[in-house]
Amino acid sequence: MVPGRRPTLTGAVLVLVAALAACSDGGSTATARWHVAPDADLAGDVLPIVVEHGASCEEYGGVDVVESDDTVEITVRVVAQDPREGAVCPEAAIARRVDVPLDAPLGERRVRGPGLEQTPDLG
Repeated sequence: MVPGRRPTLTGAVLVLVAALAACSDGGSTATARWHVAPDADLAGDVLPIVVEHGASCEEYGGVDVVESDDTVEITVRVVAQDPREGAVCPEAAIARRVDVPLDAPLGERRVRGPGLEQTPDLG
């Protein structure tokens, strides 16, 4: 261990924790429901998905992708905002199309992940 480095690292961690706490508006991260878009081109290196989240009390927070030779695991994050005291979050939802870039075309790989639902049949 290099002398004098530990206090600097500890100070940096404290600043990071304080910044994250300041940016938080009392919300928490959750996993959103999603499905592969019905018109997805599975031969491409971008996979369009449809994300569903609450209209007023949740905000789209991003997507995490982990790829392997046989699977593509997608996790969609939403930030759930705590409603003001006495307020109620309506059940209305928003459907948002999100293009998920892949390292390689989907091909024969399976798509999976928390919140994944079956793609609706629009036919």
